[in-house]
Amino acid sequence: MITAESVARHFIFLASRMEEPTPLTHMQVQKLVYYAQGWSLAHLKRPLFRDRLEAWTHGPVVDRVYQEFKRFGRCEIDPSAGREAESLDSDEAELIRWVWNRYNRYSAPELRRMTHGEEPWKDAWGNRADDDRSRVPISETALASYFSEQGAREANRIGLDLKAMEASTADARAGRTTPLDLSEFRKRGDSKRAG
Repeated sequence: MITAESVARHFIFLASRMEEPTPLTHMQVQKLVYYAQGWSLAHLKRPLFRDRLEAWTHGPVVDRVYQEFKRFGRCEIDPSAGREAESLDSDEAELIRWVWNRYNRYSAPELRRMTHGEEPWKDAWGNRADDDRSRVPISETALASYFSEQGAREANRIGLDLKAMEASTADARAGRTTPLDLSEFRKRGDSKRAG
């Protein structure tokens, strides 16, 4: 399993590879790491990394990532700090790319605002004051639940049945597929041409 720091460095790497390279700030990286973990728990049904996410004043943070990149403060992180995570499996690599494509357009303040409005951070933070320096764990259960619900809402909005898709995918992976009987389509096509 990779570390949260590896995921952070991978996002920095992706930012440096864009057609117009867009250096990231420390806050952006922290929020991208949070979204990667949340969507991994929802879609891959497993954590992407074992490092603990915590609710801090400015949103979700992984302390290990904080310690590594705090020297940049609010400035952009030097692109040379990025590296492609080599030990990603294909599902993890695709998930990180998807998170990058979905969230890379948001600034640090926008990502902060977004995460402050989401249940995993809000529930962990509770009624603490804005200037509180607490570091409260964000549970993987809360992340999985929230991002699963988000995914289901988005799928429902565009008319997808996620349960049917998951069942179909599981059948295909297990080799339980039914050959497509094209004769029905041919009959319909023939009758349309004859009519």
